[in-house]
Formats: sequence, structure tokens, C-alpha cells
Amino acid sequence: MGMCYGNPVSDRKRKFAPGSPHIASAKRSKKPGLRIGGLPEDILSSIISKLPLKEAARTSILSSQWRRIWLCRANIDLSYHTVFSQSDKVRGWTTRGNILNRLKFIKSVGVVLQQHEGVGTENIRISFHLCDRYADHMDKWVKYTIASKAKGLILELLSMKFGPTIVRYNFPLQMLDTKKNSSLRRLRLHFVSLCPPADFRGFQNLTRLCLQDVNITNEDLQRLLSEGNHLECFRIACCETLTSLRIPHYVNRLKFLLVLSCPLLQDITLDCVVPALHYRGPLIPLELAAPSKLTNLWVELSSCHSALGFISSELPTTIPHLEMLTFRCSQFEVCISHDVLIFLGCAHIYFSWVPFFFCIQRADVVSRLRSFLSLRHLVLDLTITDLPRRTIDILDLGYLPEAAPFVEKLELHMF
Repeated sequence: MGMCYGNPVSDRKRKFAPGSPHIASAKRSKKPGLRIGGLPEDILSSIISKLPLKEAARTSILSSQWRRIWLCRANIDLSYHTVFSQSDKVRGWTTRGNILNRLKFIKSVGVVLQQHEGVGTENIRISFHLCDRYADHMDKWVKYTIASKAKGLILELLSMKFGPTIVRYNFPLQMLDTKKNSSLRRLRLHFVSLCPPADFRGFQNLTRLCLQDVNITNEDLQRLLSEGNHLECFRIACCETLTSLRIPHYVNRLKFLLVLSCPLLQDITLDCVVPALHYRGPLIPLELAAPSKLTNLWVELSSCHSALGFISSELPTTIPHLEMLTFRCSQFEVCISHDVLIFLGCAHIYFSWVPFFFCIQRADVVSRLRSFLSLRHLVLDLTITDLPRRTIDILDLGYLPEAAPFVEKLELHMF
């Protein structure tokens, strides 16, 4: 039996009837595939902004189209981790290597900021060990931030705990004039000096300000918080020159105030209405504007103190709207009884206690407890040390729900 083989040439030229699925399949196969390079430039910029700085910069070698896309990233993060290679980090362990790394960092920041398009910039973060010796470079970086209309500047210069006395960079507040700075909304400064000029008019546009390990006097801080301020969040931490903190009444947009570990701070006075206050440090006087609208108070004492003593004696009386009270302090051995559970109700009082001497008599404490009708949650986190000669009765805590009768939730943690 003979076999019939088709002509391969004629087979390839075979025509199909109109509407045949073979024709549709052929058309689909001719469509070009979706390529990332074909996306709009704004979408590409958004994608590139998600990459680390080094990886984003490497995309510039792909083609002429990609050469400048990475320079439009919204967030610029220039730090030890984003600028240096692994060999640079190893080199930094030597004195000479550390000097070379500092020079490389300054050069890298200058190159990136000079090439960056400055369009749609959200945040600029510069983090490295620098001091006033390099003020000329840092002044240029601040000027670029203002010119690029960035919304946030984070300048973390980081203190150097070795070598001779380091002179901090004097941050040029005069550059933040309203006419020149209409876009900056967030400012975070670490290890700088602040000395506002006599004609400084305050932060007219800032909504968030964070000062950490900053040299500033009480008077300069008052000038910093001058009239017309739009601050909504103010954080100040580890400022060793500050002895008194007073928030004036015209800072009336403030929603959150955080004061952490300022060793010489002796008092806090709030003449404005602040809904939330967080404080960590030794026990100091706290004066609130009357009537206060404070609803969230978080206190962690670095010194030993009684929790009941604080609530009965140290807590300001002008806080009728307090809903959440977080209180951490130190406490010594307690006579524990499970019967206390039938007394406790709720309100957000958060106690984290570690060893302390309790010297206030029970009757005295109970007689001075005030009413907190707005409290809703109570969390007790107790860490106790065994000192039999100096004990208190945990049943004393059963009087707290009597002072806060509308408590709703109880968490009791004991260690």
C-alpha cells in the first residue's frame, strides 16, 4: 500500500476559511508582549522608588529611557546602609577608613541631590556621623530640601562618643522662612544645636517636629514655638540642656506631645489643650491648662515611686476627660491575695512595676484617691521583688475601681 505525503510548502500556504479559530490564534501570537519599559514614566518612577537606593541607581544603565527615572524617586534615603558597600563597612573599622568613608558619604549625598529631579519629593533622610566641621555641605543639603519642595526632612547626624569634644552642627533655622519654605511639613533633627534668630517667626507650616539629643535652651525653645505655629505632633527626647518645658497657649493645634529622657528637666507646663501626652523620666511637676481635654496620659517613671501614691497625689486634678492612663514605675514585694480580683473593674491604666519601697499608709492613700469617671480600661502589669520587711497589700489596688466606677476591661499581669 502506497503512502501519500503532503507538500510541506503547500501546507504552510494553506488558507483557512474566514472566521476560522486558526486565524484568531495567529493574530494573537503576533501581538507584542507587555514590557515594563512600555509603562508610563510616572508608574515606572513609583516602581523604582520601592527599590533600595543602590538598586534603583543600577537601573540607569539599562537604556537611555531608564537613565534618569531613578532620580525622580519620592523618598531619598542616604545613610550608612544605603551608601556604603560591604567593603566600605569593613574599611570603616580603621581610623583612616572611617575618614575615607565620611568623605565618600559627603560626596555621594552631593552627587545624588545634584542629579535628583526634585519633583514630587516626599522625604529626604540623611543619617551619618557628622559635626559642625562639615556645616558648608549640610547647609547645601538643607537648601536643596527647601528648593525641592520636599515635605519631610530627617537629619540624623548621630553623636560620636569618642575622640575630642564634638561641636554640633548649628541647624540654619533662618532657611525655614515662610516665603522660602511653603512645602516642608515634617522635620526631625538629631544631634544638632538650635539657636533661633531674634526675628524667627516660628514654624508656620510644620505639622510634625522631632528633636532628639538637641542642644537648646529654655528660652530658645519658647522662641521656636512662637505664635502662628501649626504643630500637631511635637516630640523631644534626650535633650540634656533643657530644664523647663512650657508649651504656650497659642500652639492650639497640638494633638500629641512626647517628652522622653531629658535628664535635667524639672517641670512641664501645658498652657494649651493637648489630647495625648507621653512622658518618661523622673517624677516632676506636671501642670495642665484648665479645663484640660487630656484623654491619653502615658507616664513611665525612671525613679522609684508608688503607683497608688502617684494617682492619689501626683496626678493633676484638671483631667476630667482622661480615658487612658498608662503608668509604669518600680515597686517592692506585695502580699498577694486572689480576693483582689473581685474588687477590680477597668480603665486604661497601665502599670509595669519593678522593685520599689512603698511608704504611704493605706488609709492615707485611699482618702486621697479622686474620681476618674471617664476611665474605661485598666491594665496592671506588676513585676515584684521579695522583700518581706517592706510589703504592701495588693488588696489596696481594689480601691481603684471605686475611684473609676465605669471601668470596662481588666488585664492583670504579675511577675
